[in-house]
Amino acid sequence: MNWSAYIAKKIITAPKQSFSKFIIRLSVAATGVSVAAMLVTLCLVNGFQATVSQKVFSFWGHIHIQAYSPSHAIMAEEEPFDVLPGVEEKVIRTEGVKHVQPFATKSAIIKKDETFNGVVLKGIDNKFDWGNFQTFMASGKGIDFRDSLYSRELVMSQKMSDDLKVTVGDSLLVYFLRGESNIQYRKVKLAGIYKTGIEEYDNNFALADIRLLRRMNLWDSAQIGGYEVWINNLNELDIVNSRIFKQLPDGLNSLTIRKQYPNIFDWLDVQHKTKWIVICIMAIVAVINLITCLLILVLERTRMVGLLQSLGAGNTSIQKIFLWYATYISVAGVALGCLLGLGICWAENQFHFLRMDEATYYVSYAPVAFNWLQIGAVIVGTILVCFFSLILPSFLVSKITPVKALRFQ
Repeated sequence: MNWSAYIAKKIITAPKQSFSKFIIRLSVAATGVSVAAMLVTLCLVNGFQATVSQKVFSFWGHIHIQAYSPSHAIMAEEEPFDVLPGVEEKVIRTEGVKHVQPFATKSAIIKKDETFNGVVLKGIDNKFDWGNFQTFMASGKGIDFRDSLYSRELVMSQKMSDDLKVTVGDSLLVYFLRGESNIQYRKVKLAGIYKTGIEEYDNNFALADIRLLRRMNLWDSAQIGGYEVWINNLNELDIVNSRIFKQLPDGLNSLTIRKQYPNIFDWLDVQHKTKWIVICIMAIVAVINLITCLLILVLERTRMVGLLQSLGAGNTSIQKIFLWYATYISVAGVALGCLLGLGICWAENQFHFLRMDEATYYVSYAPVAFNWLQIGAVIVGTILVCFFSLILPSFLVSKITPVKALRFQ
């Protein structure tokens, strides 16, 4: 019979209230709060990173193929290049590539009555994957490309439509600067309204037919600004980009969107580092709490230790009593923390009660992502760290002598 476990169980489950039982319950609660804070932090930051990243990727794809330019700015118009035979087919057949579509951009001014708004038109064609973009559509529909010349439809952001006071179906005038001083305009209809929640996009970009942009840029029918590439596995982003780059002809370059928009992804990386800092701090708090608890339990049970020693029990066996305490507190605290932390995350995922400023954080509520591998690692890691950190204070038992312990009040 394991008498160390038996004695620990009797003390823990004793119906009579005692100081030891109070300390154990307090430690379980404190450990539970620490674990809950770790899990909530993990799920919220993972959800925030995944949601914002997905918004960027849904708008721009994962990889851009463009004419090589050492100093290309994010908001600048691309250098056009001819669609060379076989290039698009090679990219599509590249391992890991899911979808490829051409695009181009051009600055313009949109007018409705006496209201003007500057805009960057993103030119697309009938290969555009509206499935990726559908999550952003607030009202209306996508662009109809059936016109043989070019589509006279436009999709703009909710912010732009509010500024111009227009709704789906309204007519607008779009002004272009063609050449150095030749101003051209075209009448278009608002087909749809989108909202990404990313201010940089909603304030600047609208979707139009790439054939209209070719005419305004004086390009021929085979020229584009670049390709947007979607891949199957985001974890292989750099690998797939390297595969694509090796197949491109001279003069073309491929860049991941992480490098195209470093400001957003650098900010997300800071959140990632902050997440692990918070988790480490809460783990340290849990360990300090448990060490303090065990020291108090050893001191509170000094007379019991002396009695057991006088009856012939070895220090190692007595230490095991307190390690059983530690195991119970660690496991019970982690279980309580899982119930509390994952319960809060589930409730937020269902009811979105944690509201956020979308203009600042790109999301209107705190998104949640359950990465069960990371959650499992946090749970197992917390139990192991707590248990092994409690071995050292349990050696205090060896410093207690029976004579002094039995006289201890």
